Amino acid sequence: MIRQPKLPSALWHMVELDDSLRSFTWVNSAPGVRVVAKHWVVPVGERSRVKLSLHFEGLLAGILGYATRKLNNHYLTLGAGAQVSS
Repeated sequence: MIRQPKLPSALWHMVELDDSLRSFTWVNSAPGVRVVAKHWVVPVGERSRVKLSLHFEGLLAGILGYATRKLNNHYLTLGAGAQVSS
């Protein structure tokens, strides 16, 4: 169960794990919408960078994606460990 401020608690299921353990995909489903989150660890020289994506599918995908876009972008930025300006 994942709890984030300003969003209802959500149960996410891992549906894909790369053999190299460099990426995974997890999903959350609710009536009318399915949210697919992908996480990658990308080598950059001797360091690594994380890449995150969030994709909405289903009848309510457009509405929910639009309504939560700023909050989702904020959480993706936090998840990637980047600096967030308020």
